[in-house]
Amino acid sequence: MQNRRNYYRVLQVQPDAPVEVIKSSYRTLMQKLRMHPDLGGDHANATLINEAYTVLSNPSKRQHYDKQILDELIQRYEHQPEPDVTRTQRRCLFCRTIYYDTQSRFCGVCHSPLDREATPLQSTKRTLGRQQRREIVYYYTQWPQHPFIAKLQDITPCGMGMIAEHALRPGQVIKIQNTHFNAIAEVKHCQAQQQYHVLGLAFLSVIFNQEQGGFVKTDV
Repeated sequence: MQNRRNYYRVLQVQPDAPVEVIKSSYRTLMQKLRMHPDLGGDHANATLINEAYTVLSNPSKRQHYDKQILDELIQRYEHQPEPDVTRTQRRCLFCRTIYYDTQSRFCGVCHSPLDREATPLQSTKRTLGRQQRREIVYYYTQWPQHPFIAKLQDITPCGMGMIAEHALRPGQVIKIQNTHFNAIAEVKHCQAQQQYHVLGLAFLSVIFNQEQGGFVKTDV
């Protein structure tokens, strides 16, 4: 892990997560993901997880920690140089890294696609059919983070459906990886179903690893 610790990232929770979610994530990391040293986990990582949990599970310590983060962000913003308006600026939609005049298709930090594909996503002469797929996908709610696992349900060049263990809120932006594609997507809806959640996602940027006629097909 990086020297600069972010306790929310360490516990894989959002900054507004309630204490119940923090406790649940802590148990998952230490027990289900076997990060506890007694279960074979690395002692240094376990120490950091315990350190993060000690702070974020205590209201007064968490409040003090949140203030430190806010002060650092304000200080960083105040010392940020003025942008060069003569250069083309692009921003990763997931980790928010800014690029100037880059020709790369992927973010150099989180490896998300920086742009939509010109074909077939931007073609207005195609009928985009929804195709059933049953494959594993990995998704991230922030960066850096260990990926969560979900099951791909169906996909079009504009979006996808998936089944996940955890609920995601509408409007939340996530990063998705699969053997066949890389994407940044916005959660459109999330419906609880027994022990799982069915989600509908709209791609904000996506790059497919196969050409037309491969993983996703379109009709002219």
